[in-house]
Order: sequence, then structure tokens, then C-alpha cells
Amino acid sequence: MTTQKHRLALVTDNNDHYLKLLETKQLPDLEITTEIGDATILLAAPPKLASQLGDAKELEWVQSTYAGIDALLGESLRKDYKLTNVKGIFGQQISEYVLGYSIGYFRHFDLYKQQQQKRDWQPHTYQSMIGKRMVIFGTGAIGSHLANTVKAWGLSL
Repeated sequence: MTTQKHRLALVTDNNDHYLKLLETKQLPDLEITTEIGDATILLAAPPKLASQLGDAKELEWVQSTYAGIDALLGESLRKDYKLTNVKGIFGQQISEYVLGYSIGYFRHFDLYKQQQQKRDWQPHTYQSMIGKRMVIFGTGAIGSHLANTVKAWGLSL
């Protein structure tokens, strides 16, 4: 029995990084190609791939490097391949992003930056985040992670 050899092309903003990771694996049935038209598998950032999707003549599978895949779901785009996305790895990063902006808002970081540029050192009363209520739209892995993180910070949902 022979195993089919797949050809993988990278369509990301971090191709070198992904290539280094792939090179550390022993994947004898996987050949790396730079030609999208020859690839049976694409590891891709959906917005970057959307305009090139029609060029992938041998395509069987796209593994998105994003959680969101909307850019590949347009009505005019082909759908004759398997499409999978990344799940379960962005909760921490999104939580940090949301909390960073929340802290900046309640601690007036933008206002202080503007004042500092003018050498104006006026203090402002800030509010603690403890007891504040946050609404999270989405109950997937990212929303669940964010909910657990903000609870630990004393916010209510």
C-alpha cells in the first residue's frame, strides 16, 4: 500500500516561522512547495489567501492560521476543499487585549499621554475595575477564557 504524498504551500505573513516549525517534524509524506497551484494543502491566513484561492488547482485542505475564516466563505469563492481553523489557543491573547484596553480606559491612559506630551501633569480620579460588569458576546473557547479571566479580576458578567 502506498501513501499519497501531499504538497503543502504556506500563505501567511509568517511563512519563515511556520517553515522552521515544519522542518523540525519528520513528515515523510509531506513536501513543501512555494507554488499554490501545486499544493494539496495550504496553511494560510484567510485574508491573504482569499484572492489566490482560485489558483490552488490541486487543493484538498486549507488549515487556517486564524480562528476566524470568514474571508474564505464569500459566495464567489470555491468550497470544494476541507477548511479547518485554529481553536483553543487565542483565549489568553484576547483576554490580555481586552483587559489592557479596559485598564487603559479606567486609568485614563490616553488622556495622560496627551497631557504628558503637553507637559501637563494633572491627576485624574480613576475607577477600579472591581465590581464592574462586562458583557461578552460569544460562548466559544475565547469567550469562555475571557469570562474566567475577568472573574479573577473581580468583574462580574
